[in-house]
Amino acid sequence: MQAILFAATADAGTSREIYESVLGFPCEEDTLFELVFDVSATQLRVRKVETVVNPSYTTLGFAVTDIANTIAEIRTEGVQFEFYELMKQDHSEIRTAPDGTAIARCKDPNGNMISFTQYAAAGDPG
Repeated sequence: MQAILFAATADAGTSREIYESVLGFPCEEDTLFELVFDVSATQLRVRKVETVVNPSYTTLGFAVTDIANTIAEIRTEGVQFEFYELMKQDHSEIRTAPDGTAIARCKDPNGNMISFTQYAAAGDPG
């Protein structure tokens, strides 16, 4: 069984730019109903809708090996990361959990919350 990721967009052009050009996921299809991206051999299907309804939690998450570098590269494209007053975050909006796992979150143009995680423990994804 293989996972398929889903998100929604009310602005397909901007979403394609973010997911393809900023995050580096090749767009495999651009149809009337959705954009389909290749995310490390997993499909990300971004449905084209009139209105996006966003939950307040992460909808897409990615394991990375160097969170500081990943965040710095994404910032050069104008992406802003989320700051949470109740969480201890460094100057780059990276939160380090008690086990050493580092997490940063941003929103895509439609408000879908995206997280980037660098796991501290050996053997974890990333």
